[in-house]
Amino acid sequence: MFKLNEPFPNTIEFQGKVFTLDLSFDNVLDMFDVFKDESLELEERVLSSLSLLIGESETDGLPVSNQFELLMLITKRFFQGEKAHVVYDQLGNPMKKKETETNFSLTYDAEYVYVSFFQAYQIDLHDEFGKMHWNKFMMLLNNLPSDSKLNKVREIRNWKPSGDETSEEKQKMAELQEIYALPEESEEEN
Repeated sequence: MFKLNEPFPNTIEFQGKVFTLDLSFDNVLDMFDVFKDESLELEERVLSSLSLLIGESETDGLPVSNQFELLMLITKRFFQGEKAHVVYDQLGNPMKKKETETNFSLTYDAEYVYVSFFQAYQIDLHDEFGKMHWNKFMMLLNNLPSDSKLNKVREIRNWKPSGDETSEEKQKMAELQEIYALPEESEEEN
């Protein structure tokens, strides 16, 4: 749970040892790239990912199975997000969570993310390399205003005809959806 009066977390305890993590957003994105690199064996991906997050010397001596376990623990704790809080209606009944499709990719839509951060927050993400914590990055990303470039692109991708559109409007949206469509291999990303 996020608290205004506490710093973003950057440590994890594993087998009685506390590891300090580099959770700057650019480093985390590098780690995602390494872990998805299928030209590397799984063991190499795990070692390289941990090296980015913790540092190579910190994991020396840990068996590979423990390194994998540590990486999975880090992933679960820091990159899969907290379970969404249950939202209740006015009568106290839990509301159904709306199913959402994956409609953007941090890799494929990097330009839109970059422009949106600058547009909304006047933040040049390249100036934040090594500084902006992953949690801060994700909070800002998840709360971009609706008029940001990324959210406009997502709106186009999610558009479905309501029946009130003219055939020209439908055609234009179909063309825009084709222009802004995610490539097949990126659809599984955020």
